[in-house]
Amino acid sequence: MSYGHILMDKGILVVGGSGFIGKGIQEAAMDMGMGDLLTFTYSEHPERINDGFKKVKVDLLHKEGADPLKDYRVAIFVAGHGNQGTADLDPFRDIQINTSLFLNFMRYYRGSLVMLSSQAVYQGLSGAVKENVDHVPESPFGISKRMAEAYADFYYRTEHIRKLWVFRLLYAYGRGELERCLLPMCAWAASNRGKVVLHGGGKSYLNPLSSSFVGEVLLRAVDTVEEQDDGSREVFNLNHPKKMTSLDVVKLLSGVKRFEYTVDEGGENWPIRYRGDTDKLAVLFKEWKMSFRDENQSLVDYFMDLQTRPIKRKLRVMKSKGEIIWPV
Repeated sequence: MSYGHILMDKGILVVGGSGFIGKGIQEAAMDMGMGDLLTFTYSEHPERINDGFKKVKVDLLHKEGADPLKDYRVAIFVAGHGNQGTADLDPFRDIQINTSLFLNFMRYYRGSLVMLSSQAVYQGLSGAVKENVDHVPESPFGISKRMAEAYADFYYRTEHIRKLWVFRLLYAYGRGELERCLLPMCAWAASNRGKVVLHGGGKSYLNPLSSSFVGEVLLRAVDTVEEQDDGSREVFNLNHPKKMTSLDVVKLLSGVKRFEYTVDEGGENWPIRYRGDTDKLAVLFKEWKMSFRDENQSLVDYFMDLQTRPIKRKLRVMKSKGEIIWPV
């Protein structure tokens, strides 16, 4: 990988750099020796960005908040949230975080963009879904993510964005994820003789990827994008090609360190019956000479690492003593 074309500019801006996927990008960047190229944004928690990286404070909830970013010409946008429940309870807040942040960023940004979106834009579909499907998502969260993509397309058509690559993520795990996520819940149950209750029959697809792997994909993508002519626009699904449901994950982990779990056929508002078709991503990986990791082993390694860092706060999703429910 060569970054000479990027070094001539201000480097790579990571918007949302202190968040969960931002941490994955930090980890991947350290492994790839890219520390000097990156600047990470934060709003309230600079300590979440490794001291080896440049960082800049921004508040994208305000219209003028992106002013410090106006001189950057290459960016990875990972700001927003990934909680379906937040969207259900407070759609206005959901749109504010997942769409308004992007609009405020685009008030000042002009350049190439690699944007992380969500496969929630496929909500209501089932099976393997290709990127070019024409579909209106059925869930509030999927609608806000699709809205942000639509605005990115608008800025691309009006040439505010020179090049646009969108990656639709299905499910990621890793350090910095919320305690209510599936793997921390399993780790808590294994350490505290608890029980995990899987709603929706445990049938939701995860096809998980580690956050550091997602970070590596986004960093490789921004390098490839800069090698393209102006006008390049692509959309890629980002998930492991191996089918893996939430029940598959729980069975795998409980076989490593036993914990109790039960399956409830009901209770899941937005079951994930879809998964991204990865044929297009595979072509990109071939160009990069990159392959998918053994996710079973990666899941187990992370699960065991969580055992050394037990959850300190009591999970608020307890149904009864020692019982936690997923999805929240």
